[in-house]
Amino acid sequence: MSWRATWTPPFDMLAGMAEPVSDTSPFLYLHQAGLLDLLPQMYGEILIPYEVQSELQEGRRRGFDAPDPDDLRWVRARPAPLNAHVAAFELDIGEAAAITRAGDH
Repeated sequence: MSWRATWTPPFDMLAGMAEPVSDTSPFLYLHQAGLLDLLPQMYGEILIPYEVQSELQEGRRRGFDAPDPDDLRWVRARPAPLNAHVAAFELDIGEAAAITRAGDH
């Protein structure tokens, strides 16, 4: 029996938290490890900026092993206007959009 069969996410720790926002990396790495289903188990719905949605779709188009966010019912893509303070850190567009969106909550 694997650890996943016996592990229960600590939902009580998540009560009252703002809606979770993600950038591209957690989706890529959890998908490639076969653990993407942990995100909805832990958080329910996940919000991603349109920029993250585009990065994942572009990765798939280029042949990378990336999940299709349009196939994930628990993912909601939303706009995230870029913030000048976040843009100053020279992050990639998906990271900057995710940080901006999370800061809006």
